[in-house]
Amino acid sequence: METEDKSTSLPLGGMLEKTRELRNWKVGDVAKKLGIPELYVKYMENEEFDRLFARIYARNFVKRYAILLKLNIDDVLKMFDEVYQEKVVKEKQEKELSKEKHSQISVRMKISYIIVILILSLIAIEVFQIYRFSSTPRMYFVVRAEPEIDSIPMELFNSDTRPLKIRLNNVNHMIEANSHFDVSLKVGKNYIISLERKNNVLMKVAGKTVTVKTRKIELQVKASNGNS
Repeated sequence: METEDKSTSLPLGGMLEKTRELRNWKVGDVAKKLGIPELYVKYMENEEFDRLFARIYARNFVKRYAILLKLNIDDVLKMFDEVYQEKVVKEKQEKELSKEKHSQISVRMKISYIIVILILSLIAIEVFQIYRFSSTPRMYFVVRAEPEIDSIPMELFNSDTRPLKIRLNNVNHMIEANSHFDVSLKVGKNYIISLERKNNVLMKVAGKTVTVKTRKIELQVKASNGNS
C-alpha cells in the first residue's frame, strides 16, 4: 500500500490532526470512512488512548487511521507505543504519588486523633479531679476553747495490721500498725487528710472520735468560746 511520509516534529495526535486538515477532512468524514464514532477520532487526536478500551484496540484504531491518511505505519505505531508507555508510567507515578499523599494524610489524621484523645483525656482527668474534690467528704469540728487558744490536738489511730501512709496538707506521714499519730491543728484552718488505701482509721479531734472510711477527707476545725 502506498504511503505518504508525513514525518514532522509534531506529536502523534497533532500529526494525525494536521494530516487530516491538509486533506480537508472533518472529524465526521474520518469517522465515516473508518466506521467508528467521531469521539474515537477525537480521542486519537488528543492522545487519549486509554479511552479506546484496551491497548490492543487503541493500537488498531491508530493503525487504521494512519493507513487512511497514508502515513508510515511503522513510524506511527512506534510513536503510539512510546506515547502509550509514557502514559502508563505517568499514571503509575500519579497513583504512587496519590497513595503516598493518602498515606501522609492518614498519618496526620492518626496523629490528630491521638492529640484529640490526649486532650479529651486531660479534660476528663481535670473534670474527675474537680468532681473528686467537690465530692470529698468534709468534717467540721467546732470545739469550745479559750480565746487565746490557737491549736487543737488531733490523733489518728491505725487499727490495721499494716503500716498506713497518710498525707496531711501535702506532707507525708507514716503510722505503724496499731499505733498513734499526734498533730496539732491550727484553729480556723482547713486541713486535708489523704489516705493511701481504704482503712478504718480512728480519728480523734479535740476529744471527738470518728472512724475514717474514705481515702480522702477535708477537715475544718474552728474554735469558739461560747456555747455551741
